Amino acid sequence: MKLPQTINKFYDSIEKLEIMGNNIKEKRDEVSKSLKKFSEKIEAITIDDSLKKQNEELYKIFDDAISTTKDKLKVWFEDIEKQNNNENFREELKDKFIVIIFGKVKAGKSTLGNFIASQSTLKEKAKFFSYDEVGNKKESKKLEEIDENDGFKTDNLECTSSIQGFYLGGLAWIDTPGLGSMTEENGQLAKDYINSADYIIFPTSSAQVLLDEELEQVKELIEQNKHLTICITRSDDTERKKDEDGKSIKDENGNIKRFIVNKNFEDRKIQEDSAKERLSEKINDDNIDEIFSISVMCSKEGIKTDNQELFDKSNIEIFYKKMLDIVESKAEYLKSNTPFENLKAFIDNKIIGEE
Repeated sequence: MKLPQTINKFYDSIEKLEIMGNNIKEKRDEVSKSLKKFSEKIEAITIDDSLKKQNEELYKIFDDAISTTKDKLKVWFEDIEKQNNNENFREELKDKFIVIIFGKVKAGKSTLGNFIASQSTLKEKAKFFSYDEVGNKKESKKLEEIDENDGFKTDNLECTSSIQGFYLGGLAWIDTPGLGSMTEENGQLAKDYINSADYIIFPTSSAQVLLDEELEQVKELIEQNKHLTICITRSDDTERKKDEDGKSIKDENGNIKRFIVNKNFEDRKIQEDSAKERLSEKINDDNIDEIFSISVMCSKEGIKTDNQELFDKSNIEIFYKKMLDIVESKAEYLKSNTPFENLKAFIDNKIIGEE
């Protein structure tokens, strides 16, 4: 079957993509110096012991305020250090447009990434890699994802505890541990890498669209000045089919065979509208894109069986159109602006926004 021209244009665009990010280490150092000077002044403050004798309550208020400020300063310095570490990761990918996919476990993150890599028309194939928790990097063959029917098997533990991805042309596609993964550390690891993203893909499964935890995470990403696309993945179902004699088609074992199909337009629209409504109630932001449904499995099956209708209704072309627009018209701006937005979000939310 013939793939839409949009898909070919996307791969052509990332092959030609040449961008260079900004390093704002000097600006971050200025913030660190200001915090250090403030910290030195706080450390130099002493409360006259006579005040404790005269007014113990007032003494305690002053003492608690100083202690609280010292604790906040410690957190601020740790956050600045995290940003420096993230910029080391960005420096490695300074000539790549960094797209990070972030969402719940079993939202189809790795399935989507593997599809993007496998359909490439570029001569140079995607180069897969993974990082463990301490930053060690190694090559891999594909993005790993826990199968919905497997649960957390021993051989699948690594995909919940490492950052994985691939390079393709000027694109760096990064797949993070999922929200709700087995350990709190996994979720924090993903959030630490989010600051490195030039753009974020946030998938939510059609089985449970935009749960409260996901809405909170989207809200947090918006507050961090992140640009993102939300898509409803796994928007498909299975059905029985009959042969020419009107009998249910069976597999080689004699069991009734179920065929994957796209969810119908009406069901998709209900989910999309509901997601938009819940999102608008939670987040007052006009910059959030339209939410759309896709089925990677139907896309793959359509290609495999030469079923143009199955492929077209999978809506995967909508995803490619969105990515094509980002790469062609926004990649250079986002790449250069992301470090400034990260620093601005840190100052606004961590320092100025602290209560």
